[in-house]
Amino acid sequence: MLRSLDEYRILEARPCRYIFTADSRFVLERRGRAWLVSPCSGHGSKFGALIGRAVADGVLGRREAAELTSWAAGHLPAEGVRA
Repeated sequence: MLRSLDEYRILEARPCRYIFTADSRFVLERRGRAWLVSPCSGHGSKFGALIGRAVADGVLGRREAAELTSWAAGHLPAEGVRA
């Protein structure tokens, strides 16, 4: 947990090419006001834009966080997620 999250500012962003789940699935979770997103393990370059659009839908309230988490893990069809 980060205390005073709203006071933090992004200074730079870097991709991580080595983070993945044990079954090589994407991580996309809402944690309070923040989103934990990890479309890594080599396929981030292929699906990064799609995951980004899905996160935008979540941030803007167009999709539920739990639905996006399940979809990113491969448990729901991509129907409804804007491509």
